[in-house]
Amino acid sequence: MNGWTSRDQDLIHALGSYGILSTPQIRQLLFQNNRKTTMLRRLRILEKRRLIRRTTGLPGGGFAWYLPPEVGEKAGFEGIPMHINRNSLEHDVFLSQVRIALNSIGVGDSWTNEFALRRRAWEQQKGQYAIQEAIPDAILTVDHNGLKVLALELELWGKSRRRYEKIFAGYNGKRQLWRILYLVPHKELGKLISEVKAKVAWKTNEIPVMWGIIEDILKHPKQALLHLADQSSTLERIINIPESKAS
Repeated sequence: MNGWTSRDQDLIHALGSYGILSTPQIRQLLFQNNRKTTMLRRLRILEKRRLIRRTTGLPGGGFAWYLPPEVGEKAGFEGIPMHINRNSLEHDVFLSQVRIALNSIGVGDSWTNEFALRRRAWEQQKGQYAIQEAIPDAILTVDHNGLKVLALELELWGKSRRRYEKIFAGYNGKRQLWRILYLVPHKELGKLISEVKAKVAWKTNEIPVMWGIIEDILKHPKQALLHLADQSSTLERIINIPESKAS
């Protein structure tokens, strides 16, 4: 394509991989050493060519960017939003920031987002029935005495006890999962989730549930405390960090 740059390709790949990114996140990933005006000009050019789209609805009036379905599918990306739900837009962008933080310490390179997971579940059921199983916000592979599959749930706002009971029941049969990690805004919600899980453990699956504080993961991911029942430990003691990121 005329005028196509390697950074344009990197941007398309990033949006295809993350699903959705805010303007500051795009700058963090791809334009750290460039002026903001340079980035914005490039985004407008790609938007004009209909290679990317933007939407409003974030706190503070910022934009979020994503690939049009036809562009994402042509490029072979599974985890792109088929439509934008503004009710969950802040959550989706927050989740991208969590992934950026984890990637910075070499965790979560193998990441499947909710958009891809829902598409797979829908296709498996051939669109005939409502999806009954639990769909986490992401599935990622981590190293804990070998590769393990971790389900990630990002909670910006709490749910009712009954809703959490239903979610845990929806995880029945997911034997491939090592643990479920809830990231929450405050410890009270984390303790509530642990209490509900302990209460329903006898009639649901035995997948352990951990929780941690969102802000800790974003600011100091390696030192972030993860809580499992009555035990707590830092992320780097639970999940092996690649040597190149360990210092």
